[in-house]
Amino acid sequence: MASADLNWSNRTHWSVSALDLASRCVHQLVVETGLRTPAEHLRVELPHQLRTRMEALRVLRPGLLLLQGRAGSGSTLAILWANVSTGVFELEQRSVAAITYVGRRSGRAGTALPVITALNQVGRLQIGLELECRPRILEDLVQGWAAHEPDNDPEQTHLLQRSSELEVGLSAFGRNDTWRFWGTRKVGRVQVEGGSAPLTARLTKHMLCSQNRALDRIYKCCTSKSVSLDWPQDQRLPITKAGHAELEALLKGY
Repeated sequence: MASADLNWSNRTHWSVSALDLASRCVHQLVVETGLRTPAEHLRVELPHQLRTRMEALRVLRPGLLLLQGRAGSGSTLAILWANVSTGVFELEQRSVAAITYVGRRSGRAGTALPVITALNQVGRLQIGLELECRPRILEDLVQGWAAHEPDNDPEQTHLLQRSSELEVGLSAFGRNDTWRFWGTRKVGRVQVEGGSAPLTARLTKHMLCSQNRALDRIYKCCTSKSVSLDWPQDQRLPITKAGHAELEALLKGY
């Protein structure tokens, strides 16, 4: 066994998870308080795509683990979820970080782990779910906002508009969390250099933001930006190279 970690399931049961490098699996023993013999033994194999040699195991909560391996001066960190129905771990996320040591979770709640970096700095590693940005999500936001509230900023003054918030309970990895969702939009007009006269460009930015209430002050926003020009009918070259560069810079910083 290379590494082991202790986790309280509830007031009557606790579990010990151990990393077995020889068989590339994790053993979990569930023990009832006051008894010496395990009430349950679970053996879960590591995913085949996880080729890095892992050296340390940390339990975030039952069935959700963090494994740490060496990667140069830093670490390879892998988040694993135990799929009990198939008997194997599913790799949820893998990243390389300048972390040399990952400590154990303090207390029974939370998913924050103390860490030490390659620069000998002490910090905290917060593990949590986030919304994956997909084009379809933002397309629905853009179309829905234009259909229901097209004139929030009729003068197009770059005023930030914010939708009402939606709170829902979502269940994942054996835990129920409350999530907040909200959207924002701003629309503005700018003048860019044209072939013979300035052109009016309309910039639009939509954002869909989400936050897990369990992760304090951490939120993520998916962003969509677009631009449209008022083309003059009598101008064959409506925008110059300088105008293109100016428009790209404006859109990037919008």
